[in-house]
Amino acid sequence: MFLKPASFILSLSIIATFTACQQVDNDQNMEKKTIATDNPDSLDDKNTYLNPVDSNIYFTEGEWETYAPEVPKINKGIVQTKQIILLLDDAQMEARISIDTLAEFIKVAEEIIYTEFEDSDKVGELLIQFTLHETGIPGVAISLTDDVDRDKTSEINNKLKAIRGFETKKDSVPFQLHIGINQ
Repeated sequence: MFLKPASFILSLSIIATFTACQQVDNDQNMEKKTIATDNPDSLDDKNTYLNPVDSNIYFTEGEWETYAPEVPKINKGIVQTKQIILLLDDAQMEARISIDTLAEFIKVAEEIIYTEFEDSDKVGELLIQFTLHETGIPGVAISLTDDVDRDKTSEINNKLKAIRGFETKKDSVPFQLHIGINQ
């Protein structure tokens, strides 16, 4: 399945990278020209993402596409959203959730994360995978670097799982927030 240029840009006022792909089974045969990464910072020029959060493989027949908001937000705090990784292709995303709903959820999640880590003196990264559902109850899984405060991470995990009211139209919507702390 080829990825088409996105017919939408998420109307967030944050600096973000948007990518879309399809998930493949771990045992599915992939083309010989597979260029893979498990680092969300290095998705450009790659066609396979080895997701460190859920251990799934996400593949695109082209390359990952990067989008940015028209007016990026300049965050002067110590916590930054480095990128947003959409784990669905454009058509699936549009069919499953409104962009306004997704953008509002991300703003709420970022506020929780930024508030919890605003006084952190440690340097590190979080890769938080959300799965939004028709029930409005999000799934949350977090991968972190060793330097990130685990108590704060546990607290944001509980707070993020308590977010309610962001339902999908159908099925689930997986995506990730890649967060930098003191970087």
